[in-house]
Amino acid sequence: MEIGHKISIFLLCFLLIFFSHCSYQKEVEADPLVQLFVINFTNEYYSNSCKHPNLILRKNTNQTLTLKPNEKSWFRFSYEDYKAQGTGVTDFYFKITKESGTDVQFFTNNNCLTYSDSAYKRLPMATTPTEDTYRLYKSDFESYSTFRASENGYYLEFLSGNPNITIRQY
Repeated sequence: MEIGHKISIFLLCFLLIFFSHCSYQKEVEADPLVQLFVINFTNEYYSNSCKHPNLILRKNTNQTLTLKPNEKSWFRFSYEDYKAQGTGVTDFYFKITKESGTDVQFFTNNNCLTYSDSAYKRLPMATTPTEDTYRLYKSDFESYSTFRASENGYYLEFLSGNPNITIRQY
């Protein structure tokens, strides 16, 4: 047999084996833990995040929350309630009512659309062992650039004490 003929047969066998392995795709079972992680992450993102907060806090309405350590409870202030005030009203406040010995911090994120991790801690204007009061500003309700509802995000961070608190915007 000629060397060229042997090479042709070798190449033909090689190609048959190569293509038979290339077309075979082993079916890989879905990992239930990965699926569960993706479902939980997506659910949490769309129900409790800077862009998709758990709650819209209405004016003069008490909202009871149970905070958890290392978990952010996102919310926004009601733009509709702000607009209903009319122009010229400038006194807006946010109050956290808590049990004595409870430590909670209030954070604002002014960049929810672009930087969901750029929050800063707000300091209360008045504090007692059972209440923290914060001043709110026009930018907490209305965007300066679009003159529509603010897309700021707010969250509370539980540090210690009783995790059951009440919040109110007035």
